[in-house]
Amino acid sequence: MFRALDYVNYTSLELNHARDPRVEEPPELFEAPSLQEICCDALNDSTGIRVGFPQLLLDALKVLPMHVAVTLFRVAVDKQQCSAISHIISVWPFKTLCLRELLQGTGYHDIFQEEMGFDLVILRGLLRRRKCCKMNCLDLRGFKLNKGFSMLIAQLWPLISLPRRTLADVKRLTQMVIDNAGLAHHKPIASHIATVLEHKVATLMSRCKDFHINIQKGQELLVKIDSLQFTSTDSLFQDYFVANCLRNVTPLKIQVSQLFFRTSAWTVQSDPDFILSPYAVLNGHDTQFLEGLSLRQLDDGVFKYVAPTLYKFKNLQAIELQDCNIYLQNGKTRSKTEVRKALCNFLSEFPLLVRLDLSFNFLFGCLGEVLASVSRPLQYLGLRGCDLNVSDLEALAKSKHAASLRELNLSKLNLGALHYYLEERSQAMKTMVSILQSFPRLAVLNLSQNNLPDVQVDRLCSVLRTSLKQLKVLDVAAIVMSPQHQVDICLACASIPTFQKICITLVTSLVDELNNWNGIEDVANKITRKLYAAGRWDVRLETVLFSRALFMDIVDDLQF
Repeated sequence: MFRALDYVNYTSLELNHARDPRVEEPPELFEAPSLQEICCDALNDSTGIRVGFPQLLLDALKVLPMHVAVTLFRVAVDKQQCSAISHIISVWPFKTLCLRELLQGTGYHDIFQEEMGFDLVILRGLLRRRKCCKMNCLDLRGFKLNKGFSMLIAQLWPLISLPRRTLADVKRLTQMVIDNAGLAHHKPIASHIATVLEHKVATLMSRCKDFHINIQKGQELLVKIDSLQFTSTDSLFQDYFVANCLRNVTPLKIQVSQLFFRTSAWTVQSDPDFILSPYAVLNGHDTQFLEGLSLRQLDDGVFKYVAPTLYKFKNLQAIELQDCNIYLQNGKTRSKTEVRKALCNFLSEFPLLVRLDLSFNFLFGCLGEVLASVSRPLQYLGLRGCDLNVSDLEALAKSKHAASLRELNLSKLNLGALHYYLEERSQAMKTMVSILQSFPRLAVLNLSQNNLPDVQVDRLCSVLRTSLKQLKVLDVAAIVMSPQHQVDICLACASIPTFQKICITLVTSLVDELNNWNGIEDVANKITRKLYAAGRWDVRLETVLFSRALFMDIVDDLQF
């Protein structure tokens, strides 16, 4: 359902129907705008092409009460008055402009998509910044920024906030980057940084000579965003690395809460290789505000270079180590203990860690040791696609995290030392279902793409009814079940008062999905009627196609 780096409040989580779908709502009454909103709309219109008199809005903001600026901004966004939004930002009367607080509601989540152009509206407002503007913090967190806008913020904004005289002194800027990154003893790297910075400054001077964010001397502007993504196929990490190392001199600074790395094609064999890789941004990054880190497809040889650099980020609350070729084995030989010790020491360095994803790694017989190294009880644990055995599942149930877990992902597990031994797989599945009663606070449970025998489906229904009293979401997609078991598991979930949503596949194979396309809707309607009869019209039934569940990993990779 959710990822380790997502911000989720499981207590207030609502994913079900807000009303009984069988009851028709009365038609919505026409809500007339208030007199204040009508006046704000007229003021904002004065900046448009039809009137073309933006000074009227700027003069009004000087004399009107400060709180009216908030209404002006909201009305301008609702009416898509782009010119007005830019002018309001340029003279914003408060110290903080937090879009999440101003634009509350589901209708604003996609305003930063590329076709909307809202990102350019924000930039235009900063470029028009006036002396009377009091804004020292622009908070864009809570919105999904398109990749182009994220790159624009990281690559351009800090540098165009520098005075032209400072920006032209490339030699001084290069020395600052080298000193802040601690690379004075790497002459080839220093030469490479100088080349990158010189090319960047030359580009800004020629193509963006009219772009300048005017911030008064002695003032600063902090731009907060949720995340940045780095791969080994683009140069974004170099630009962000430079901007980070110059934050002592740039009036505009960037604060990123989460960093995503995906560097499957990158190999590190020495320190210079590491410095030229996307992980170099960690050298100059602010250690105080980084809360989440995703290291997908981190090669085993890179881990020893990355880990020491990360120890300084003590405020990390979420870590993803998906598909990192972590190969742990239970044993006392040097080769077996070295990697286990390195991973355990790494996780023990973060005292605030509460969300951990170890999906698609080989943890056979070592999960208990890994979980014991995490100092704080976990809220989220992802083990999708991991190689585990019965002892790992038992260690999970007995760990200190069992009582605190709110979300657990046990989908697509590889259980048993020899996957083709039916008895061992059956015992592992039995253990997986039986340990679920050890997690009383679970709100979200993902068991999709596991091979559950019929007897274990019955046992799962029993556990749902008796032990998981706070469960809100269950994902059992791509688990082959008989029609009766599909009904049973839905009714078992309906018996939980807090339950809201179930994801389930109503066919048994891809062929059945193609041949019985219309029948899927009939089965779903039958289950829905059963839920209504049980008084649970509020439970959301999400039918997941067998093909979608099987290719979920490919779809997730394409979304990065």
